[in-house]
Amino acid sequence: MANINLHTLHKPGGYGEVVMPEGQGDEHDTYTCCHCNRIVRVLLDASNVGEWCSMCGRLACQSKRCSPALNGCSPFEKKLEAYEAKTRFQHDLDKAVLWANTMAEVKLRA
Repeated sequence: MANINLHTLHKPGGYGEVVMPEGQGDEHDTYTCCHCNRIVRVLLDASNVGEWCSMCGRLACQSKRCSPALNGCSPFEKKLEAYEAKTRFQHDLDKAVLWANTMAEVKLRA
């Protein structure tokens, strides 16, 4: 059994419906891992529920890389923000290099 109380899954946070080509369907409650953004199906006995991350207050999946006990808290949103900041920095750097190259060409022509 996972390290979480079943009463916390009364509102698991999501709902999934899978429809097969033959028309058969499967419906289930889901939650999204706070550390990798993976969508996890909640089984009736909650045997697949990962750990509760007390640092960000959300459920993490059973993956070892998402375990708060092993790796600490690394929220997916923080990872996205870091990636966006890195991308913005690289974009600004590319613009600065392009501007410097353009100015160098203007000075050479003059």
